[in-house]
Amino acid sequence: MAKRSAAVAMVLLMSLGRAAALAQKPPDSPGTIWHSKAEQDLQRQLAARPEAKYDVDPAKLYTLAELIDLAQMHIPRRV
Repeated sequence: MAKRSAAVAMVLLMSLGRAAALAQKPPDSPGTIWHSKAEQDLQRQLAARPEAKYDVDPAKLYTLAELIDLAQMHIPRRV
């Protein structure tokens, strides 16, 4: 019975250590906004892409069909 209790305690300690390793890290200072690693990776990916340029006339009133055409012309092509 003592071996079983020791094994359960070991598994519990290992799972707590794993949870602590995967936990969120606090920001460097209280005034700093926290960003997850996934969000930081996404920001780097977006920074590497060129900004989309649209030829939109702000004075023109577009129809739905024209807006759909504009959107379809600017869909990124996947390879």
